[in-house]
Amino acid sequence: CARQPKISIVLPLGNAGLDAVRDSLQSVRNQNYPDWELLAVGDEPACRELAARIPAAIWSNERMHLVSVSRGTDTLAAAVSVAGGSFIGIVEPGDELTADALTWIVAAHNRFPEARWLFTDHAAQDPLTGTWHAAYKPAYSPAPLTAGVDCGRFALFSTEWLRDGGMPPEFENDSSC
Repeated sequence: CARQPKISIVLPLGNAGLDAVRDSLQSVRNQNYPDWELLAVGDEPACRELAARIPAAIWSNERMHLVSVSRGTDTLAAAVSVAGGSFIGIVEPGDELTADALTWIVAAHNRFPEARWLFTDHAAQDPLTGTWHAAYKPAYSPAPLTAGVDCGRFALFSTEWLRDGGMPPEFENDSSC
């Protein structure tokens, strides 16, 4: 029997531009995988502006939530404390998931059910040159992981693991993880 865990996707607002946030929100809304929630996390002014400027049609999905935090609060910690999913993924403003992204990563979870961390390949376009750069990960190999921190632009972490302080210190300040 395949597991279908609920996935909590965190979108840290920070000082992100409205277009970048809108693109990320839309890519999450377009997911084929059915059991997810989105937590757009930011300080009160960022949340208020987002709610006012993003069309209501985007927020009409009951799985999308604005989480307002005090300025200076750790965004990830705030999201972890309210996440309802078994796994948490972080989507940075401007990042866009393919419609099947969650389906594929849940399939990987079903192959490796004890995994507390699942990472993906990714591609990014250089805004100046338009050149695409891809980063592909091995099926499973601890050597590249211990040689450097590069888990891609989208990864899932076990919510329980994060709540127990499981995030390794070397990942805490790395925007790619």
